[in-house]
Amino acid sequence: MADTEAPFAIGEKVFVPHTDKYYEAKVLKSEYRGQGGWYYFLHYNGWNKKYDEWVEAVGLVKADQAAAVGALVGVGASVGRMLSRASCPMYSYRSTQ
Repeated sequence: MADTEAPFAIGEKVFVPHTDKYYEAKVLKSEYRGQGGWYYFLHYNGWNKKYDEWVEAVGLVKADQAAAVGALVGVGASVGRMLSRASCPMYSYRSTQ
C-alpha cells in the first residue's frame, strides 16, 4: 500500500490501544500529514463526543481483526468485553494533536 493510501475509511469501525485495553471507535475524519503519516479523528462508542480525538494510524486495528487482538492481549473469547469502552470506570485524558 502506498503511503498516501488511507488504511482506514471514514465510517469504519476500529479498535484503539490504550494502556492494557483496546477501545471501539468510529473513524469520523482522516488526514495525511506527510512524513507524519495518517491521522484519524475518532469517536469512541459509548462515550461523549468531548472525548473524540485525533490519533495516529499506528496501533489502530480494523474491526475484522478484533479476535486476533483479543488473543494477543490474553483475553480470548471475551474480546467484546475487553473492547467496550463503556465498561471502563475511568477515562484517562489523552492529548489531541
